[in-house]
Amino acid sequence: VAGRTTSGTTGDYDAVLLKLAEDGSIQWTRRYGGNNDDVFSKVKQTTDGGYICIGTTKSFGNSQGEVWIVKTDATGTMVWARHYGKPDIYIKGKEIVQLSDGGFMFIANEADSTAQSNAIICRIDAAGLISWTRVFDHGNEDGFNSIAIAGNDVYVAGFATVDRKDGILMRMAIVDGSSSYLKKYVRQINQDDELIDVEPTQDGISFGSRSYFVTPSNSHISNLVLFKMKSDGSIYFRRRADVSFNQYRPE
Repeated sequence: VAGRTTSGTTGDYDAVLLKLAEDGSIQWTRRYGGNNDDVFSKVKQTTDGGYICIGTTKSFGNSQGEVWIVKTDATGTMVWARHYGKPDIYIKGKEIVQLSDGGFMFIANEADSTAQSNAIICRIDAAGLISWTRVFDHGNEDGFNSIAIAGNDVYVAGFATVDRKDGILMRMAIVDGSSSYLKKYVRQINQDDELIDVEPTQDGISFGSRSYFVTPSNSHISNLVLFKMKSDGSIYFRRRADVSFNQYRPE
């Protein structure tokens, strides 16, 4: 389990990693960070039995916030840590996956959740050194939410904004980041759409999307859709669920 904590800190967040037994009991807990806010967004187990964590740090590098990746051994002891950023620009680390050569690919959003946000995908080697980086900038608010490896390709899911948000799915070559296609998914005109997750399947990939808008009475109307797609890009499965709730609702 990856996240953040103020327990045992001086007030700012430290990133935290917990390993739990099957019954939910804590086997060990580790904290990582410096003098400012540091958080983990995701954790994945690596082929050597250790863990790779991605998040955002304000303690190391740019104090606005940089991508932060921490590699640990099987007991949570840090093996290496690296931060990636630009001067005076907040960059949020989103998700990371391991490659067959022992390296990794991660996605991040520059100026996350602003009208100027751009999506970033980066390949690093097993020690965290950058092999290549690609930036997706459609001109307005753009972002990546999820990443998945399928053979020699990487799929990234997220959104791009023209008038409203449109869901996007991009397939890129692992070796150099070249794009073989970019698909757009729009549920309905005048709604925001984004792809929120992508996962490999035996014969292609699956991904989930959501469409949403806010009514004048502050109700949120959302459509959640699950797709399965073959490796040639054809859709062969789709299921939808509609959700409606008020902005202020009881827990």
